[in-house]
Amino acid sequence: MTKLGTKSKQIFIFIIIIAAVLFASCSKRKTYFNNITNYYEDYVVSFLGDSITEQCKSEKGYVQLLSEHFCFKKTNNYGVSGTTISGYNRNDAFFQDIRINEIDIESNIVFIYGGINDCLSNYNIGDAIITNEDTSTFIGAYNTIIKKIKSRLNANIVLIGPHYCEVDDFFVNLGLYVDAVRNVATINNVDYIDLYKGIDINSETVKFKTKDGVHLNYEGNILVAEKIAKYLLDRKSTRLNSSH
Repeated sequence: MTKLGTKSKQIFIFIIIIAAVLFASCSKRKTYFNNITNYYEDYVVSFLGDSITEQCKSEKGYVQLLSEHFCFKKTNNYGVSGTTISGYNRNDAFFQDIRINEIDIESNIVFIYGGINDCLSNYNIGDAIITNEDTSTFIGAYNTIIKKIKSRLNANIVLIGPHYCEVDDFFVNLGLYVDAVRNVATINNVDYIDLYKGIDINSETVKFKTKDGVHLNYEGNILVAEKIAKYLLDRKSTRLNSSH
């Protein structure tokens, strides 16, 4: 074999090795949800949210990834684009009866994922006390949501804090709303999932994990789904309430 032929063969082998490594890496990342588990196959799971959740109705996002992975008995998507947790003049805000009353009465778990639009609207956060039910404030509206859900459903309520967003300077105060969600979870004794610091969406990665600095692309949805999945798996031993 000529030197040129040997060199070409070496280059070819090198390319094959690199391709194999890249494929293995990508496969591992994209097949996280290929190993189906049925820990929650008897669960009805509902998601109350804004456009982050609504977009999962028309494209594969975190809701579908979780539903397929855990084989939920039923999955309900109550995402409505542009909606907020609070806002006394918002007829479609999360706390309004029209949103709460549509949640499946058979729900075992209700995930609430919102707050980004409240930050965008610069709504007042309010006092972090359980007696705050002023729906013109973020915390008051969140307290009201939880109170209303508890009065209707025998379900576990899980609050999901907003993920990192970056569009000019519109979200410089988002961290305050993240802290508020955490405080609401604490004073209401419900579970909380931190996306703001808990997943790899930050100032350096946001352009790769979102479509526009806010709305998740597929990679961003995988990160959110993984975080929620880890929460569910961590609690599989206690099996979040499945009785009514």
